[in-house]
Amino acid sequence: MDKSYILVVDDNHINRLFFQSALQKMHHQVMLAVNGYEAVECCQQNTFDVILMDIRMQGLNGIEAAHEIKQIPHCKATPIVAISADVFDHNQHPQFADGLMKPVKPEVMQQLIKKWTHQQPWFDEQLALSISHQDSHIVSKLRTLMKNDLPAQTLKIKQLFEEAQYNDLQDCLHQLLGSARICAACRLVNAIEQFRSRLENEHDEAHLESEMMNLIQVIRETELHAE
Repeated sequence: MDKSYILVVDDNHINRLFFQSALQKMHHQVMLAVNGYEAVECCQQNTFDVILMDIRMQGLNGIEAAHEIKQIPHCKATPIVAISADVFDHNQHPQFADGLMKPVKPEVMQQLIKKWTHQQPWFDEQLALSISHQDSHIVSKLRTLMKNDLPAQTLKIKQLFEEAQYNDLQDCLHQLLGSARICAACRLVNAIEQFRSRLENEHDEAHLESEMMNLIQVIRETELHAE
């Protein structure tokens, strides 16, 4: 099963423990944030499939944190779920995709996560098997090889971009795209193709850097989901 990467934001350690335990039993990958400020920092450094956001927190509350997170380019499409012990109409706040009332039932939470992660998988298992002649051992071996290469590829992409060596960067991306296609790493394939297209057509350096950072995040998350 394709794991979802979920950020849980709650300033109550008991609530965090509940969400972490329940989500891990559902085979999801979980990151915890103890307040709104930490949630924003986590989102700047990672790409999540879903964010579960407590509304009432000291300092930067859930509404404010969700608004700031939506300003991060690679988080604009990330569904944020408002969690509250009180009645809260998430429809009044465009930064939220959905809402959950405490106490949260695990089965209800699982249904909601399935609803918002019904999207392109990180790896297309059927396509990977087809490419590898229905041999799951080959699928696993190819995926491990690609996973092990990703950190070095990330550094090379950053270096070539910073040095404005765009022709060499296109060659590097072409090689990575080939590996991603062989491993049926769907989201990585799309992210590479999008960045290559921007390199050819975009002349705004700030926009290019934003696209490059988005690709780096997708590479990191592909590495995580390849485990």
